[in-house]
Amino acid sequence: YKCLCDAGWVGINCEVDKNECLSNPCQNGGTCDNLVNGYRCTCKKGFKGYNCQVNIDECASNPCLNQGTCFDDISGYTCHCVLPYT
Repeated sequence: YKCLCDAGWVGINCEVDKNECLSNPCQNGGTCDNLVNGYRCTCKKGFKGYNCQVNIDECASNPCLNQGTCFDDISGYTCHCVLPYT
């Protein structure tokens, strides 16, 4: 006989939980936790999404004051201020 395993399972009798983290699914430095029949990514600051594939736009909330210009960085933001502000 030959077993046809459901997704996430391997082995002669489909008894072994496949380690989905071996394919490095978490992007942008995220950490992968292998679960039964799946995985979970823990994202680094500034990223979100199932695989940490989305860069959070910290400028969306308009954090810069006094007409400063916001620039979204990889894991945060930078404000460029107009004179006389610093």
